[in-house]
Amino acid sequence: MIAESDDRRAGQQESITSQNHRESSKSRDMHSLSSKRWRQPMLQGSRLGILSCCIVAIGILSVNIAVFIWSMTNRRTRDSTTGLSTLARGDCGAIKSKNTYIQVIIALLSTLLLGASNYCMQYVGAPTRDEVDRSHAKKVALCIGVPSLSNLYNIDRKRGFIWILLGLSALPIHFL
Repeated sequence: MIAESDDRRAGQQESITSQNHRESSKSRDMHSLSSKRWRQPMLQGSRLGILSCCIVAIGILSVNIAVFIWSMTNRRTRDSTTGLSTLARGDCGAIKSKNTYIQVIIALLSTLLLGASNYCMQYVGAPTRDEVDRSHAKKVALCIGVPSLSNLYNIDRKRGFIWILLGLSALPIHFL
């Protein structure tokens, strides 16, 4: 009888010890998960790309606003009768080279803005895993990895609207 109670106590102690060990390992796992999340930068991957595109777009908007304000407030270059502004005066060779530089800057800014818009359109227009599963359940195929108008019918309406707005905002750049 004494042997049975000793065995029972030993078994209880083992179960308590193993339970404590499991709880401490869970605690360590939770701590390591939370510390990994804490150390993990919030801006990486597509979030960093979207933020970079926003910074590029805001920078280009700022340059456009600054040039507009400068051209409207610079009285020396503005003709009061016609309301037109003259950016520079001089001989034809100097004006042609300045014109070339200005055109190159405009082309670079347009290319940057178009690239940022395209990146955001690809991100917004890509279906999520849930959207792919729902479409496959309906026996509808989605295009993965390429911009597709057919995906707009199967993704979230808000993201589809943003995709259309980005496309419309990029349209005037193509006409420059």
